[in-house]
Amino acid sequence: MKIYRALTYGCGYWIFNTDNTFRSVGYKQTELLRVVIEKCFYSGIDKDKIRQTIALVLEGYVDRETLPTGLMLTLVDCLKSPETKEIAILECDEYLKSGIGKIFSKDKLFRINLSEYRRNDIIENIHELCFHLRAALFEYDKAVSEYKKNIKVSKEKNKEIGLYCMLRWLEMYDQVDLWIREYEAAVARRISPRKELEEKYEILKECKSFEVMWKKLKNSAAIVIKTWELNISS
Repeated sequence: MKIYRALTYGCGYWIFNTDNTFRSVGYKQTELLRVVIEKCFYSGIDKDKIRQTIALVLEGYVDRETLPTGLMLTLVDCLKSPETKEIAILECDEYLKSGIGKIFSKDKLFRINLSEYRRNDIIENIHELCFHLRAALFEYDKAVSEYKKNIKVSKEKNKEIGLYCMLRWLEMYDQVDLWIREYEAAVARRISPRKELEEKYEILKECKSFEVMWKKLKNSAAIVIKTWELNISS
């Protein structure tokens, strides 16, 4: 676990002679995280171990090839039973209340000082992790309602970003009806979705299939490119 933390630390601070610490040891970040989590869980899973792995996922930095979502999904996949996922949801709540930045606070070597911006980023990621945990339990409605309740936004722009993220996750889990419902609910609340979401909505309302939606969007993009090429050549 300490080696992984050192490598994530190196993604945020220049302590190694490389700009890609995980590639330098022959792993993708998600691959090494899986190794670390599985080793942590090898002798059994309890609340403390789950909380440690949550902190490991949320507090570390990511390399340039990795998104935080990838780390979250790796952790969710390592929690094999519904019971461990439920525990993780409860531990996310406890971590949010009292544990941000404190799990590894005694480790002076790679202690991360969390700025207000970084703490807010971690809080948003906690809400996303809970969404994926609920989705892994097939509790999609609950995932949506809890995310909408937990995410704290004040500006119209942030509300649209929250909507965009949630719809992206619903697409990931192939929840077409929920996607349409939440899009329409957001519009009713006077949130203005970006053009990309508007185009997706118009297609989904008709076909109710993400696969068909992407085929139509791909065809539309090909037509636009072809038209642009013809205009250039003429």
